[in-house]
Amino acid sequence: MSLGQSQTTYTRPPSILDVVRALKSVAPAHAEVRAWWYAPLQRLRLAGEQPQDRLQALPVVEVALQADPDQSPDREVIARELAEYLAPARVTVRRYRGRAAEDARLFRLLSRPATPRS
Repeated sequence: MSLGQSQTTYTRPPSILDVVRALKSVAPAHAEVRAWWYAPLQRLRLAGEQPQDRLQALPVVEVALQADPDQSPDREVIARELAEYLAPARVTVRRYRGRAAEDARLFRLLSRPATPRS
């Protein structure tokens, strides 16, 4: 590499234990979430392509939330809270779609017992 050229630095993705620790820290403030699912990173790029910019070079942590049908967790707030623990990784949070509708295999990392309905 010659002088003046920029070098893209790659950040280590958070380990699954990092994600578990972050979830355990954030989950108590979100009792409406019944289960926290993790979608592992797709590590390989097609044909050896490189990320185009620094934002693309950051790893992405994807979390899916399972809540009771009448609950609507604030996914943006949860994503910001998780990002504080998992920085510099980007965090995306979405609603869990159900086993049959999910595109990839997810891992349930944290759950709470269902509350009985009265």
